[in-house]
Amino acid sequence: MHFEINLMYGYEASQPLEPCLKQFQENLLWAQHIVIVSPIWWLALPAKLKGLIDRALLPGFAFKYSETGTEIEKLLPHKTARIILTSDTPQTYLQEVAAGLMAQLEHGTLGFCGIEPTQHTLFGPAHLATPEVIDNWLSEVTSLAVRGE
Repeated sequence: MHFEINLMYGYEASQPLEPCLKQFQENLLWAQHIVIVSPIWWLALPAKLKGLIDRALLPGFAFKYSETGTEIEKLLPHKTARIILTSDTPQTYLQEVAAGLMAQLEHGTLGFCGIEPTQHTLFGPAHLATPEVIDNWLSEVTSLAVRGE
């Protein structure tokens, strides 16, 4: 996908969506279950994925504020999501490191739009993964897909 990752004007002014962002929004509308797969970089999402969220999950598409601004209408309800993250963080710290990012994705992004995260999967540390470990990760993801999770 090729698009400007920065939300240039915030929500104050219109920024035309590139064709790939329009297609992404259309795909989100018909999808019942969404899978997000990403590495964790510096305890956060990579910039391009964060840019995709910022540019595509806009007011009027993904959510809408009430007239008073005190309520939120979630415009992407009845959808679920699975989050799959990889990290180079040692296994002893992986859950702790991922907790903040999971909260941000599950509640601050998906939940804000009405998408209910079902579960998450963490793989790591990636830099120590042998071919056998990677095969196990791929088998686990394949099993999740087959089960529709």
